[in-house]
Amino acid sequence: MSIGTYQPAVHAALQSKRDKAQADLEAILTTAETSQRSLHASEARKFEAITAQIKEFDEELAEHREAGDRHAAAVRAAAALEPQPSGVAGAYVTRERRTYGPESRDVNGERYGFVTDIMAARRGDGEAIQRLDRHRQEVGYEERAAGRSTSTYTSDFQVPTYLLTEYVPYFRAGQVTWNRSHMGDLPPGYASVNIPKITTGTVTAPQGADNAPIASQDVVTGTIAAPALTLAGQTDYSVQMRDMSPIDFDQVILQDLSLDLAKQKDNAILNGTGTNGQITGVLDLAGAQSITYTEATPTAYGLTTAVSKAINYVRTTRFAPPDSIVMASRRWQYFVQTVDDQHRPTVQPETTGLNVFATTNALTDDPLAPVGTIAGLPVFVDPLLDAIAGTGQDTIIVGRLDDFWTFESPLHLRVIDSVLSGTLALRAQGWVYISGASRFDKSFALVKGTGTAQPSGYGS
Repeated sequence: MSIGTYQPAVHAALQSKRDKAQADLEAILTTAETSQRSLHASEARKFEAITAQIKEFDEELAEHREAGDRHAAAVRAAAALEPQPSGVAGAYVTRERRTYGPESRDVNGERYGFVTDIMAARRGDGEAIQRLDRHRQEVGYEERAAGRSTSTYTSDFQVPTYLLTEYVPYFRAGQVTWNRSHMGDLPPGYASVNIPKITTGTVTAPQGADNAPIASQDVVTGTIAAPALTLAGQTDYSVQMRDMSPIDFDQVILQDLSLDLAKQKDNAILNGTGTNGQITGVLDLAGAQSITYTEATPTAYGLTTAVSKAINYVRTTRFAPPDSIVMASRRWQYFVQTVDDQHRPTVQPETTGLNVFATTNALTDDPLAPVGTIAGLPVFVDPLLDAIAGTGQDTIIVGRLDDFWTFESPLHLRVIDSVLSGTLALRAQGWVYISGASRFDKSFALVKGTGTAQPSGYGS
């Protein structure tokens, strides 16, 4: 076979197969030597077959090693063409600059941007089209739209990463709970994702006696339909804002649209009603268990008792442990400040000590990271639960979120300059397709009741 590029994983797999074949060969010889005899006819045939197989493995491994040497030589040659940074000794790593970045400029020093290029490409600008083609190759994204036509150019591209990370003009809650789900890519061209499920399982039982009938029950299967839904938004802004802004306004538009789409995805998995273009969220699952937590003045003991009941419910009905506890920010912060009768904190940064009901993690800049543990389970704070509850009771989710399957497409973007051309304005639109469904409602227990009422001084 001809090896074009070096693939370490393939090389390792071949080497593993070669080692196993060699071990089988040695085992045949060892057996014959131990019995002080020559090889049987069947052993001799097997020995010859394995020997031929090892020869083939050796030839393929040799080709892979040669491809690896060529790859290493190419890397060294490419590195030699780049100037070494001044004042830096020893090894260094370089890579080609991405097409779109915060300070992207063309050969003439003129600034260009992602959204600007999309619009220019629609007008037939050759340089903009080349940059967009190069960007598509960089991100490895296949167009879901038809692509070019005789008069327009597709505006459906995967958004450059820097536009989604470096500018935060308006604060919103992120997709904390969505990120804990079993996430996958939404396959293009499908209006619904059907998740297979066994609704009636097999039955086994002791056989009463020899030749007596054994238990029998046929498997019944079904599917959980998860329709593909659309989250979308748009914003209008002036041509002057784009042309005269001292910063790349593409960055502002895309960051803001992406943040709100992230918020809407999280709201869908939490609070979706299953109607009006929404998936059915965890808080609205018909089969989820409700754990009543009644306490006029919430205490650490009361909360951990309610959470423990919820954990037990998931374990005894799903027959697997939950993987997450998700609660409102105000619920966690109120819980963290609780103390015992000796004014010792009941939630500590260490697992040792007396009267420890939970542990808290060090503060982090990552809003998606767990904030601590209760009963050994990671706790995640989702500010959207504060917003959903308002001044009422906020629900604590104890569940196996890996049993909630979610799917999403890449973020789509287009800029329209015709609909508002009379006022020199532009319209940017962003959208994403999502789908999702709970595979097992019994994977979730919801802690509710007076014990989760808004604590005094902890309003959103």
